[in-house]
Amino acid sequence: MMRFVFTYEDIGRWLQNWLELDIRVKGFATSDGTYGGVLRVLLPKTGTRNLLPPGYLDYDTLFEIEAFDEQSITVVFYGVNGHDDMLNDWMIRYINHDQGCELMEPLPYGRIQIHANKIRLLRNIHMRSVAYTKEGLVVDFDDDPVLYEHLRILQMLLRAGYTQVRVLPDDMLYKGYWFSDDALDYTLKMTEHPADRRLWSSIDIPEWLELDGEIDEDFFPPSFPQEVITYQSDNIRVGIPFTLAEPEINEKSIERNCNRLRLELTQVLMSLLQYPHSQYTRKYE
Repeated sequence: MMRFVFTYEDIGRWLQNWLELDIRVKGFATSDGTYGGVLRVLLPKTGTRNLLPPGYLDYDTLFEIEAFDEQSITVVFYGVNGHDDMLNDWMIRYINHDQGCELMEPLPYGRIQIHANKIRLLRNIHMRSVAYTKEGLVVDFDDDPVLYEHLRILQMLLRAGYTQVRVLPDDMLYKGYWFSDDALDYTLKMTEHPADRRLWSSIDIPEWLELDGEIDEDFFPPSFPQEVITYQSDNIRVGIPFTLAEPEINEKSIERNCNRLRLELTQVLMSLLQYPHSQYTRKYE
């Protein structure tokens, strides 16, 4: 049996990562000693949304977990205003459309069944216990080390502030993770042996530099033997070994390797920006 805990803050991070909505979750103790929750949905006030009444952009609803089975959870929503049934219906429609499957199934009396097995990451999960506590959502499930490690790394990346966090699809040639920061999109390529793990990212060559066909791959020499740089007419991709000084991949190891890769791509970018000037200068020497 394995246990994973999603704190209230974690639940908000996961929802924002997958749905790109600002959804905030809080918990509270009920009179019978159990825990319930408040779900607050904040929609961005952009475009035609500004034409909607405030209640459609910022609304709260109370909920509690009613039941679960091995691969789904049934949640009860308690309306706090006259529009909740309609807004809940919109939320279900939006989420199912966004995920491309019937992830959420409406049931009578404000109940919603969430089919966890419709989520690619959780498709093989077998839950044995689901509890909403003061710590957050506590889920016990059958032993599945691969799933647990995926959940751990995804949660670690989200807590560290990275966005667009994903597990690579099964049809990729290698396993790993995607994630982004304020500058780059990263691919962490996982392997059975830690020494073979690599971190990749890329930058697009600005069209206004007019470098298509002007430079060759030898213009981007690696900074060290194990670094790999691939060049196409509109893109430069850099891969470095993922060094691990800790017992397992954690926030510090991710930050350290991302900083190294950012530095390498900064040097590549500066070489691109200086290339036209150096060529122009060389013509008149």
